[in-house]
Amino acid sequence: MAREDHSFCVGDVWQDDGVSCVCLGLAVLGFWLTSPLSQRNPPEKAIVARHWFDIPCDQNDNSGGGCLWHPVKPVFPKNCGWNCLPSVEPASLQAVADQLPASAVSVGTAAVARVPVVGIVGGVGSGKSAVVRAVAQAVSHSGAGCRLFVIDADQIGHQQLGKAEIVAALVRQFGMDILEDGVISRARLGSLVFQDSPSGRQGLQWLNQIVRPGIRSQILLQLQAIPQDVDVVILDAALLLEAGWADHCDALIWIETPLQQRQQRVMATRGWTVQQHRLREASQWDLARKRAACDFVVDNSGSLETAAAELQKHLQQICRSGFIRVPTGTNV
Repeated sequence: MAREDHSFCVGDVWQDDGVSCVCLGLAVLGFWLTSPLSQRNPPEKAIVARHWFDIPCDQNDNSGGGCLWHPVKPVFPKNCGWNCLPSVEPASLQAVADQLPASAVSVGTAAVARVPVVGIVGGVGSGKSAVVRAVAQAVSHSGAGCRLFVIDADQIGHQQLGKAEIVAALVRQFGMDILEDGVISRARLGSLVFQDSPSGRQGLQWLNQIVRPGIRSQILLQLQAIPQDVDVVILDAALLLEAGWADHCDALIWIETPLQQRQQRVMATRGWTVQQHRLREASQWDLARKRAACDFVVDNSGSLETAAAELQKHLQQICRSGFIRVPTGTNV
């Protein structure tokens, strides 16, 4: 099967210190266009496809034909800066790519954006979005500091709930009671899925399966439309880690906020009870696990201005250092 006849997304790449970034960059631009693909028994060092059109490849099906790979061995050295590499798909091969790539390697997030992508993580009600907005406003007013491009995944999620096909699917699953004046009531929907019960957990799992793919697609589209005058991209998402969207980030920043402040914030801004806050946090990763996954920490126990200044300091450090995380799925 020749590459010019079929389109798929580049996936996992194995590491070898003996090959330079430049060689890899030149290789990925050419070999997918002309070389044949293999289906069985990939060698230890090879590039393996994650998707074949819209059908996921089985990367573990080495003998049955479900694994598609290329025999050439371009690989990423451990010390390779991802910003140095050209984007593989869809930026470089847009004419032959039929879908968005499936991983940060193939998305070429850093290469497409030419700037770091930073995910913001915290507990429910930690004030993540407020701190990000404060930084963006300060930079806008002063003209100093890292210029931000903010992708608000939660806002994208709200937009998904307004789509006719999503509304219809949710009504079929949860009933007409989730509607208020013809639109999805997030409060009513939340009362059904954020429950400490099997039905609640099953409902939340079903909801995520319906809504998350559209959110991810929009995130990837925005990552490919970054303005030229941006220094850093902020990905603000409540479920950044749980949904796997951290794979598209080069660094993660944890917003540290005491429990009492988080509870007081959601009670004041969202009208939640302490129990509602507890149930929502229980549906996500444990806070210690989230914090451990992050590269930097911002203390948001004091004033918003202080937290914003600390976040800006970390962002400037990331911009200066070219902080790049090796994407998940790459063996280094």
